[in-house]
Amino acid sequence: MRHVTCRAIPLLLTTVLGGLFHRAPAQGKPEDGWFEIQGDYGSTILSNGNVQSPGPSGLTQSLFRQAYAGRLWEHWTDQAYMGARSYKVRVLPNWSGVNDRSEQMMMTGWDIGPASPHGDTMYFTFAVWFETPPPETETSSLIFSQLWQDARLNPFLYFSIGQGYLRVQARGDALRGDGIHKNVWTDLLDPVQNSGKTMPLQPRHWYRFMFRVTPGRGLLAPGSATVWLMENETGAWRVIADVHGVPMSWTTAVARDDPRTPAQLWTDFLAGKVPLADRRHATWKLGSYRMPMNATTRLYVDNISWANNNWNLITKNRTVGYHRHIVHLGFGEYWGSTAADSSGDSNGGWSYANHGQLVGPSHSWFTGAVGNCLYFDGVNDYVKVPIAGSEDEFDTGNYLSLSTWLSTDDAKQTGSGLITIDEYSTTYKARLYLVSHDTVQLAVRHPDDTRSYISVRAPYSLADGSWHHVAGTYNRFAPADKRLKLYVDGVLLGEEVGVDKPVWRGNNFLYVGKFSGNYFHGRLDEVRMCNFELAADQVRSQVAVGRR
Repeated sequence: MRHVTCRAIPLLLTTVLGGLFHRAPAQGKPEDGWFEIQGDYGSTILSNGNVQSPGPSGLTQSLFRQAYAGRLWEHWTDQAYMGARSYKVRVLPNWSGVNDRSEQMMMTGWDIGPASPHGDTMYFTFAVWFETPPPETETSSLIFSQLWQDARLNPFLYFSIGQGYLRVQARGDALRGDGIHKNVWTDLLDPVQNSGKTMPLQPRHWYRFMFRVTPGRGLLAPGSATVWLMENETGAWRVIADVHGVPMSWTTAVARDDPRTPAQLWTDFLAGKVPLADRRHATWKLGSYRMPMNATTRLYVDNISWANNNWNLITKNRTVGYHRHIVHLGFGEYWGSTAADSSGDSNGGWSYANHGQLVGPSHSWFTGAVGNCLYFDGVNDYVKVPIAGSEDEFDTGNYLSLSTWLSTDDAKQTGSGLITIDEYSTTYKARLYLVSHDTVQLAVRHPDDTRSYISVRAPYSLADGSWHHVAGTYNRFAPADKRLKLYVDGVLLGEEVGVDKPVWRGNNFLYVGKFSGNYFHGRLDEVRMCNFELAADQVRSQVAVGRR
């Protein structure tokens, strides 16, 4: 069940992202314009240090080459942004007084030359977690990512951390009063949002970034860059840099060790003596490169991806960093064996098409809390939504919300499943269900098989034949560590700390009206799964709609 595009993307979204929406590159090899690597779900570290990815979403596997001077990649299970493990990058203390390198080189020779159908814009994203405090001095700053053109010419984009701050810097050629200056540095972070064009970072916190970079072509050709930071508490992107016309370009044949003065270079440029060789091939390095320092540096990286001119691949069908209903079954049908999914963006005209399949002989439709609803007989009626083929959409990572309307007069049912991701007590990934006629539970399973629970007792029976709204949310990065919340009829009845781990991705079905052998008896309406934490006012809005 793949993402389906029906109409143009909304003007607002197009404007926010600079209008850079293009046809997706041909699926297949990394040089086709896309790659992804995650610590979880099948990536393999080969004996030579290369990392092999299985290629999510039906793409063939991708190979990521080990850096020429770096340490081998390592899987690590103590920390993961999503899934069960991440990659550990380690640099040991360096006493030699020279620059210390430990670079994990992701890709070389990107196809961004003049014959490339992809254009010059690059999107990439990754999550990073610093185990140890950032370096204290500017001279010991840790460059943890960079775009490097080739071994002879300069990198044109740096991401470094030093003195407790993040810096994003572009480097290129600029025309000043006395001529052309090479290697001009420009800080990109927004000075209004970030004091001194830097952003404070804390150790032992996950930070996820997304970048759009368009270098200029040739000497003095300006470039542009946009940097997003995912706000952990909300799981939504925030722009922290959006700059245009900065010195950042594919370097010409002018080498960084060229002896010409700025005035001589300008004169030769006007005289046509500066060759504009096309060298648009780049390497993205993600790891570490630092000035001398006598301390071990450790960081973890996870959920790394890159694409030529295709933001949609980086955000996984508009799920990553964007609040979406992944499944929304309104049960508005009057007949048939399919419950239509209306998730996605109705204004944009696209849907995730995660339709449900009705199973059992007794399904029937009645007037519900909102429009129609579906009746479940409590014996063998349920609805299942296939996850296979849509794993990216169901990989909600650090956030999840499940909600539904229910109506039942069966006060004897216990353990009845309302919404379950995968089935059975040993395999489920998340479940919202009735413990008894007045008690609801949300349970979330994590990739290391630990679990987070919250149960609440309503001040009245939910088996009174009336309509009641139930919503459960999980937010790994919630303030005050209140990761789990449960609402009944729009009222927050309980909060729990839970476990500081991501949600384990489902791989089978999302079930409605069933958990293991316990079937719900009654009516369900407006079944929703979201990839973000529903806020209290959003829960109340769902309740208000159902009570009109």
